[in-house]
Amino acid sequence: MVSMKSCYASDILPTATRWLQEGRSVVVGTIIHQQGSSSAPLAARMICNEQEEVAGAVSGGCVESDLARQAQEVIRTGTPRLVHYGPRETTSEPEPILEVGLACGGAITVLLEPLDSTWLAGHQDSFCGVVTVQVAETPPFRVTRTWYPREMPFGAGLVRDAWESGAARSKRAGKMILLAEPVIPAPTVLVFGATPVADALVRLARVMGYSSVISDPREARFSGPRPVADEELQDWPDQTLQELLRRGSLAPPQELFVVSLDHEPRFEDALWEALLEEMERGTIAKPAYTGAIGQKDRALERQTRARQRGLDLSPLEPIYTPVGMNLGGKAPAEVALSIIAQIVASRHGRPGGHLA
Repeated sequence: MVSMKSCYASDILPTATRWLQEGRSVVVGTIIHQQGSSSAPLAARMICNEQEEVAGAVSGGCVESDLARQAQEVIRTGTPRLVHYGPRETTSEPEPILEVGLACGGAITVLLEPLDSTWLAGHQDSFCGVVTVQVAETPPFRVTRTWYPREMPFGAGLVRDAWESGAARSKRAGKMILLAEPVIPAPTVLVFGATPVADALVRLARVMGYSSVISDPREARFSGPRPVADEELQDWPDQTLQELLRRGSLAPPQELFVVSLDHEPRFEDALWEALLEEMERGTIAKPAYTGAIGQKDRALERQTRARQRGLDLSPLEPIYTPVGMNLGGKAPAEVALSIIAQIVASRHGRPGGHLA
């Protein structure tokens, strides 16, 4: 599943909150339908204020300025509107940069609507489930929102599809557009081993919109200045998992990426055992990604030790060893970059490498 990051609601919440606190008039634009290629995903958002300042994006920069101008009418009237953009036509005009359209060749429909405290409250992190937005395609562009918490049976159709796929879905029905958007907790990068690579990894995780936890039972590993992960726990893996579960931090549908950065087998083996126990109890789902530092022969040694302990590691497979993609870097930040790149590729079912 994916979280509401990277031009999604949570990406613009801090700026939207600040603008409202400053007494600004704010409009939010959301992609509610798209056809063909698009540089921004369905449900991507931007916000703008009465000074045409913009945060977020619904394209690669093709239409935001035009939307900011059109948003002024929404501010003036207080009513929503739909804006459609198609492919940018080739032109022989001397200033083609002024033309409004999508260079990617697709088409999008953007809902512009006033953003107020009610809208803001409905998009906070406390909700987990699916939000639907139904919009009439003709004036006055009536907007209806429905919140489906994860405890509610979703039935069949667009809502269930959005929840199970972890991605927004939309369809046209008559003169209406329906957008269904899953809202789930941000993924968590759980790092075992407080090392310089871990420090760099939590920085990158924050940029990606992931929450992060660093765990290590050794007090010396936490001495001195360190980057602030969302959680830093000086404990063994089993106690770390139990503490996070007690706080409700890892309960499904939480998406979990596990990275072992400790060379000592006693710590790594304790991690696999703790993960398998919690998975067997059903308190956590299988991690979406599991990686461990070390060379390829480390994986064979791991399997040997696991058999000696009576453990079956297959529920955790694949355990990427060595962890990270083959980028060639050796510095801590470079290794961390290779790990976060592998997490992203694994999350989207891609092998990595050059774009075709």
